[in-house]
Formats: sequence, C-alpha cells, structure tokens
Amino acid sequence: MALNANTLLVPDEPTAPEGAWLSPARGPYPAGAPLIRPTPDTNADSSTAYDEDEFVALWHQIYRIFLRLSYLKEEDVVFPPEDTGRHADIKQDRLRREFNMSDRAISLLERLPYPTKGAGGYDGVMFAPFGMVFNYLHADEYTLRTCRDPHYQNQLANGRDDPSPDYLYPDDVALLTPFESDGMCWILDTKTNAIRTLQDMVEYNSRAIPDDFIDERPDNQDHYRNWPGFDATFLLKRYIRDLWSLKFVPLDNGQYITDTSFSIESLLIARKLQTEYGWPDDFRADAWRLDADRVRHAAAEKSDQVTQGRGGMDKQSIERWKTHPEEMPELVVPDSDVH
Repeated sequence: MALNANTLLVPDEPTAPEGAWLSPARGPYPAGAPLIRPTPDTNADSSTAYDEDEFVALWHQIYRIFLRLSYLKEEDVVFPPEDTGRHADIKQDRLRREFNMSDRAISLLERLPYPTKGAGGYDGVMFAPFGMVFNYLHADEYTLRTCRDPHYQNQLANGRDDPSPDYLYPDDVALLTPFESDGMCWILDTKTNAIRTLQDMVEYNSRAIPDDFIDERPDNQDHYRNWPGFDATFLLKRYIRDLWSLKFVPLDNGQYITDTSFSIESLLIARKLQTEYGWPDDFRADAWRLDADRVRHAAAEKSDQVTQGRGGMDKQSIERWKTHPEEMPELVVPDSDVH
C-alpha cells in the first residue's frame, strides 16, 4: 500500500523475509520483526533499503491516529509546511557541527512532525509505552545533548556523568527517549533501516539474540550498537496496526500509552471505543472528542475498583475478558453525550 503523509492510512500487515531471524515473543518489540544483522563494514549501506519517504509517511500515520483518538489536539502537533515538507527551524548547522549528525539523519528530522509541548523530560509526549518522543524542533540544551546519548543514565558506572554529544553514530537518529532511566528508546540506523529498541540496558545478558550474533563493538560491551536492530519499516507498520486495533491505547493527553494485555483501564476504554463510538470503521470522532476525558476518568475509577488498588493489573481478568468481552464490567460515564 502506498502511504501519503497527509492522510490516515493503515498499512497492510508487515511480513518478514523467508529465513530471517525473528524477534521472539519476549524479545524487543515487536515480536516477529526480522533482525537486521550488522555488516562487517559499518560504513557500508545494508542491502535492506532505507526509504526516507516511506519512513516519514509511516511516522505521520502514528500522529494522525493520535489526533483521531484525541490523544493529541490539532494545536498540539506541528507538521512540516506543505509547500516544502521540511521544518525550516531545525538547527542543521549545530546538529552537524556539535552533535556529529550526518546530512541523511538531519534530512529525516526536518520532515517529521513534532509536538508543540515539551522539549523532553516529564513534560514531553509519550509516543510508545515507556518511550517519549524527542522534540528536535523545540529542543532545549539538555534535549539536544541527550538526543545523541539517550540512555546515558545507564552508563554512570562507566564514568559518564553527562550525555555525550557524539555518542551515536552520525547516521543514527534517536527517535524516543526513555521515560525515566529504565524506559525505552528507539534508535534508527538510517544506513541499515534498523531500529534498536533499548530498554533496561544494564541487563545485557537478557537480550534476545541468535546464538551466532556478533557484537559490533566488542571493545565496549555496553555500547548501544551491540544491541540487535530490527527492520524499521516492519516495526512502524506493526505499531500503527497495534494502535489501530487498540492493543495499545493512548491516554491522558499525551501522557501515557498502555497495553491492553496488562491494563484494565485501557481495556475498558478500548471496548468503549469499539462498542459505543464505532472505532475504527464507523468512528464518531466528534462524540469521542467531547466524551474522551470522562470515559478515561470512569475507566480509571472502575480499574481501581476491580483491582482494589493493585495498580490496574489483574492478568486473570484481562485474559478472561479477551475471550468473553460480554463479562467485562459496565463502564458508566456520568454526563456522557452518547445516546
């Protein structure tokens, strides 16, 4: 399916090439993503094609789902100007000179949408579970430095008290920053079209990798390039489909994205969206926009009642409700506009 950055289109289910090593169920997101193996010459492009146009279109689709679900408002997102398709305010010279970024990496940053609020930290926008989007358009000094060393907190034992401005390879782009030190970040390698999903980097031995995987940086066991990279196109397509199917539910105006496999609150919201608001095919977007905050509040209260203060976790109930949705508790929304 051809994608256009200006419209909301859901891509077909991604498929992995025959014979590829696939991310296991407990490995990096998403399960089934094909591993992109590093080449002996790190300066050589992989045979896997990196298509900037396709990447940009997929990234735009994620924002458009956020907008449709009222996770973000139109005024919360800055898309590149339609006439140029590029932000003029990206600090090209500084990114190139001080932060060791290649023209290819900077070109991508110019074409992505960005939230208007938050340059990073706790006031930023959660883009995926435990990962906040880097805001290169409104970046403050700290964000500019951490965008080139997003997991530096887990390197303190090695003597790095501050993010290094040139830690990432020139063609690599940090897309997400960890929410707190054990959160998740995505680092895109624009040469090999691979995304490294880094989380809990201190747990080096827990990585899900094939037995014959060769570390790219054997001189530094904790180096991010030693973590497996998986096909970026596959990952983004799967994430779009998981948002569209409400496996992941965005909550609280850019603050949380939760997995319905682990959260009663998000499972209740997902069912409400599907049964009363017609998501996705007959979605009543205006009604949802009016009621979204009330539905989220009611779902949070009902989750607390069901779990009795266990933080929204009740795996037994969640598994049961997935196969018997009629047994889910009724979610009563006070003053709802739904009729």
